[in-house]
Amino acid sequence: MSKESEAELLAKINELEEWYQMHPQMPRKIDKCILRRFIRVMDDDLEKAKRLLEVHYKIRNQFPDIFLERDPLDKGTEQICKLWDMIPLPGLTNDNCTVAFHRIRDSNTDKFNFRDGARCLVMMFDTRFICDGERISEGEISVIDMSGCTLGHVAKITWRDLRIIATATQDGLPAKIKSVHYLNCPPFMGKLMRVLKWFLKSEIIQSMHFYLSADETFYEHVPKDMMPFEYGGKAGKLCDLRELWQQRLKDQRSYLMDPEYWAIDNSKLTEGSPSTSSIINNN
Repeated sequence: MSKESEAELLAKINELEEWYQMHPQMPRKIDKCILRRFIRVMDDDLEKAKRLLEVHYKIRNQFPDIFLERDPLDKGTEQICKLWDMIPLPGLTNDNCTVAFHRIRDSNTDKFNFRDGARCLVMMFDTRFICDGERISEGEISVIDMSGCTLGHVAKITWRDLRIIATATQDGLPAKIKSVHYLNCPPFMGKLMRVLKWFLKSEIIQSMHFYLSADETFYEHVPKDMMPFEYGGKAGKLCDLRELWQQRLKDQRSYLMDPEYWAIDNSKLTEGSPSTSSIINNN
């Protein structure tokens, strides 16, 4: 970014911060790097950034069991981290995108709780966004290894939680979803997609790719070097990457649990702005 462009962006960040402070319904605290993220994700459109901020926090506050009532050290998070890898991989793709790796690694469905997983996923996003600071990628790429996923896991996903996460990631996330890649797809993948299509926008569905294994077609989208050692890459061992990000969650515990960063004052909502119920019901 040129000095002129950076100066223009800083001016917009300051303007957005002033707007934010003039709206008492918003959470009391927000870091400038997060304001920068909202602006950049909306292609430097200040009005769209304001809209995204409002939607983002309204979704969070309508569903506190997923977005607010959380603790990186509680039993639910500890359990889900033993079952489910959700790991931001180091580096960026050639087109400046981040890659996150997901995998269920324990086939025991009795231990699986999707809501705990959704809560942990949100904490992972929040942790990465604050740790990234001013480094904002051009998009998010998700790699999901389905080899450990069974119909038993799918059966434990409630429509309510799936709808909330789908809405939050599509309409309230300060990041652009670039593509989603499913590796080692099971025979029931088609049935699963028929369910997911109820919750996903057409552009998200079109960004999905399916593979029986991590083949050369997959590596046309995700550089092989960015993948963990176990997948032929150079990003490091999954156990080490997992430990790194679990520690980062713990390091950000006070931030993640501080209501002044996340809670809105419902009595001071902007007149005419959409309620979270209308946001959810329209998706």
